[in-house]
Amino acid sequence: MSEDIGKYFFHFSIEPPVKLSGFALPSDMKFNYNEDSMATSLEVSAYGNLEDVKKEAIQRVKKLVALLSLQGVDTNAAYVSLYKLQPNGAKAFQVVLIDSIGLFDSILPNTIQPIIDVTQALSINDIKFWRQMGHYFKGKSSKDPIERYREFYLVLEDEESVNATERALRHAVNHPKLTAPWAISEVTSVLGSAYFDPLNQKHIDVIKRYSNELQEKAKAILIAKTI
Repeated sequence: MSEDIGKYFFHFSIEPPVKLSGFALPSDMKFNYNEDSMATSLEVSAYGNLEDVKKEAIQRVKKLVALLSLQGVDTNAAYVSLYKLQPNGAKAFQVVLIDSIGLFDSILPNTIQPIIDVTQALSINDIKFWRQMGHYFKGKSSKDPIERYREFYLVLEDEESVNATERALRHAVNHPKLTAPWAISEVTSVLGSAYFDPLNQKHIDVIKRYSNELQEKAKAILIAKTI
């Protein structure tokens, strides 16, 4: 087991490539952008037992990808290789099967300027914050307006900051029939019907509009927690 302990460097490919300008990352993380190949990679270093530090490195990259999504950086991170630094300075490489971290397909601008302190955010240990980040991450990566609504709603619900209409619509997308008079009243006022019909384009459009509003509210809540 002692042979597995050492200084490891884990490499992740970032697709599509993006040039990140001004990001202050923790000392164990380093972005590399190759101008010739227009490829972006991320290196994460750690000392310890291989399996333990590998799990920690992948977890930190998952958190980083989620945090970057707050910035509008929607990308894939894939774990592709690692090397162990030998006592003589040599590098013992291992190539691994690609292990995808995030699933996004948005077209990225060439350069992203930071709006949050990524280093500070990665040091947050609050379970609630990362639970909310997980919901935001799922919502932002989904193309299903109903799933997006549910995930962004959960971020706000954790803060107890949802209004009556948002709460009623959440009930409507989760249940085929509403029974609470207040919920029926709220849903009828925005859908023109006492229930949500997933085959009705007008209803879908309403959910899309509200999910976009919830996304902005959720984003503001999470960014405020990184300051």
